Amino acid sequence: MGKWLYGLVGLSLWCVGVTSADEGIWIIKEDFVRLGKKELYEQYIGKEGKDKKFPLYAYAMESAPDYVCLVPVSSFADIDTLEGDEQKLQKTAAQILSSALNFRMSSIHREITSAIPALNEQIPFSEKLTMVHYWTYGIAPAAAGPFEEHIAQKLSKQKEGRGKTCWRVWRALYGSDTPRYVIAVFCETKEESQKVVSSIDFITPISREIIRNTKEGDGVFRMDLSSLGGESG
Repeated sequence: MGKWLYGLVGLSLWCVGVTSADEGIWIIKEDFVRLGKKELYEQYIGKEGKDKKFPLYAYAMESAPDYVCLVPVSSFADIDTLEGDEQKLQKTAAQILSSALNFRMSSIHREITSAIPALNEQIPFSEKLTMVHYWTYGIAPAAAGPFEEHIAQKLSKQKEGRGKTCWRVWRALYGSDTPRYVIAVFCETKEESQKVVSSIDFITPISREIIRNTKEGDGVFRMDLSSLGGESG
């Protein structure tokens, strides 16, 4: 049997850009797929695995986790609805899930905009922005304020890709590994993404003192595995 985890824990990852509020809440599901089971997984997530009440944005990653599904919600009550639907799905699709997935990690994040003015100057997310590069940073306790100021300064000076890219920043709300942040940039092509990524470095001698751990990676938006939400069924 595959290890199946559904917990509202503060792990982390990404974004997309349509929120219901200035600083929206996002559920992020990271799926680790068994070797040779991606086709089965995609068949599942493309048909049965989407909760059609809510938007879902799916990304295929170049490294683990294999897929990330992003779900924006308007309130914490929606989280209860999603968790209930997830539990029902585990019962109805238990055989597929255990066959295709090693495990899933779910987490709650809040999008940050007010503390980082440069984010208000970004172009909106769209389906044309098919490439994403992300960074996650676990930072020292009580360092959230200084780290958000550091991100704000870095993005205010960012020139490469301006007018063509969409930056987003998230803060994990729960979990033993908090404070934790996710920074992501969306571009139309891999070449544009590489140019932007090579032009910025969030680790400096000063920020290094408060960063506990970090990782980064790339992904591709999968419209065929995504959902616009608000559908029946």
